[in-house]
Amino acid sequence: MKKMNLVKTIQLLVFGILAAVVILAVVADNGRNVRVVSLLLWLSLALSFFFIFLDFSFYAREEEAYAKLLRNLSSDQMTKIGNRYSIDKLIDKYDNLPLPSNFGCVVLTLSNIREINEKYGRQEGNAAIRRFSLILKMASVGHCFVGRNGGNKFVAMFENGSEEMISHFLERIRDKVDANNADSSNPPMKFEYGIAFHEGGEVREVTDLISLADRRVGEEHK
Repeated sequence: MKKMNLVKTIQLLVFGILAAVVILAVVADNGRNVRVVSLLLWLSLALSFFFIFLDFSFYAREEEAYAKLLRNLSSDQMTKIGNRYSIDKLIDKYDNLPLPSNFGCVVLTLSNIREINEKYGRQEGNAAIRRFSLILKMASVGHCFVGRNGGNKFVAMFENGSEEMISHFLERIRDKVDANNADSSNPPMKFEYGIAFHEGGEVREVTDLISLADRRVGEEHK
């Protein structure tokens, strides 16, 4: 902002000086040297176009910086998927509203992350979280929003979902995790999940649905 103000100040000074020179030239010339006056006028016009170009350039860079800021706010820095902020933003969309009949939620955990950290080191553990995040991102295409809720926990939210869609999403994840585990260069990954889909009258809001899915994590193995 300070840089933009400085540029604008310089523009104003240049135009002010040039305008004063043109006025003095016209007054002092009395029409005898039209070329000089015309040259100054064309110079003013050229400078105005140049400054307009600069303004557009600054505006484009400001827009890009603002868009990058929004992406950083909504994206988990390590995994590049949605973060808690973007999860909360989606939840706020349904704040104090009845739970939609087609809203579903899956809470997932990379359940053996502690084993990976202990056996292969924290760096490999972080790499496993990034790989699992990429798997979730690919599995979510055309299905749902996915975000990392911190640590090894992730949330998938289906705004226009169905039980079939959730099953397909989980099937995609299983296939991709199996492919990861077939590669001996990667530490094997294990994941657990909990599902909640609408659930009737006892679950009234989206936050209730997410909490229920969270409580159900791991039930598929019991």
